[in-house]
Amino acid sequence: MPADEETTAYCIECGAHLETGHRYCWRCGAERWHEPQAPQPGRPAQPTQAMQLIGLLPWLYAAGAIGLLVFATQQAAIVLAPAGRAELYQTFGQRGVPSVDMSLMVVDYSVMVIGVPVIGALFHALAFYGLRRMTRWGWIFAVVVASVWSLVLLGIPFLVRLLNPEVRRGMRRA
Repeated sequence: MPADEETTAYCIECGAHLETGHRYCWRCGAERWHEPQAPQPGRPAQPTQAMQLIGLLPWLYAAGAIGLLVFATQQAAIVLAPAGRAELYQTFGQRGVPSVDMSLMVVDYSVMVIGVPVIGALFHALAFYGLRRMTRWGWIFAVVVASVWSLVLLGIPFLVRLLNPEVRRGMRRA
């Protein structure tokens, strides 16, 4: 490739050919590397009232996802380690589980203490990303997660905040 082709530049505003030393476009006066600061289509330029109302909620959902993944990882370590499995077999044996059913019990235990938290972490993550982008589906995931957490009273304040009419109206369809 010739050297002059590598240094060829064009104005990002009007498309005029720019020489190597030019800092401003000779035709429109735009800076050579300055990009327009127009808001992205479909995204509000200023925080909406709904964004202000949800505040730190997305980050709390992210923390919930991380917490659930840490818990699932700890439980997976117990199930996968020979000493952990031996302890599970011993616990099931003390509870009167027949030895024939113990392997099935370990699988059931694994699904419950690893699979359920991973699914919960996925829902928390979807709520986080959806709320950060102010999408309707993110709001729905956040309401579902808050509803489940409200069974242990922790999610009631989140649910009240999410069901605020201003928050619901502020979500975009996506």
